[in-house]
Amino acid sequence: MDSSTTNTSVVSADGITVDLTDCPKWLSDAYQALSTDSCPQDPLWRKVLSDLVTNERYHSFDNPNGNGSTFPTTGRPQAFAWWFQNRKTVTRLPPDEKFGRISEFASQWWKWYSMINPEWRERDALGRIVVNGSGEGDWDEFDRSGQNGMLSLVISLYWWYRRLDNPSEPSPDWLAGLRDISWVLSELVKANR
Repeated sequence: MDSSTTNTSVVSADGITVDLTDCPKWLSDAYQALSTDSCPQDPLWRKVLSDLVTNERYHSFDNPNGNGSTFPTTGRPQAFAWWFQNRKTVTRLPPDEKFGRISEFASQWWKWYSMINPEWRERDALGRIVVNGSGEGDWDEFDRSGQNGMLSLVISLYWWYRRLDNPSEPSPDWLAGLRDISWVLSELVKANR
C-alpha cells in the first residue's frame, strides 16, 4: 500500500461506518482531526464526515488546485485565506486576528455560503439560504472535490464550533449551517452515485 493512502474503516458510536480504504493522506488526516473529542459529537456531524468521504470517493479522491478548484472568494471569511496559506492544515485553528469575532464570522460565513450556493436554492428576504428550503436544480457548479472543495466548508464549521462560547449548546446559526451542509453533502452523494 502507498504510504499516502489509508487502508481502514471506522465505525462511530452511533453505528456510522466510514470506509477510509485507499483514502489519500489529506482526507484521512482531515477525517481523523475532525473526529476527535474536541469536535462536535452530534450524530449529524458524523454523517457530514461520512458523506464527505463518500463524495470524495465518487470523485476518485481528486484534489485539484488552481483556477476553478475553490469556491468563489468574494465575501469569503478571512480565515479561509489563512487556511489556504498554511497548507490547508487540519490540526490548527486560524489565529484570532484571522478568525475575528464569532458574530462577524457567522454573519460573513452565511453571506458567503449563500452567495456560492446554486441560484436555484431558496433564499430568505436577506438573501440567506433557507435550510430545508425549496428549489430544484443541478449541483455541477457547487460540487467541488478535494481540500479546496466541500472539505473547506466542513473545516470552517469546525473552526466556528471551536470558537463557540458553549459548544455543548451550539448557536442556532451554527446548527443551521451544519444541517444545511449535511443536506448538501447528502444531495451530492445522491447526484454522484
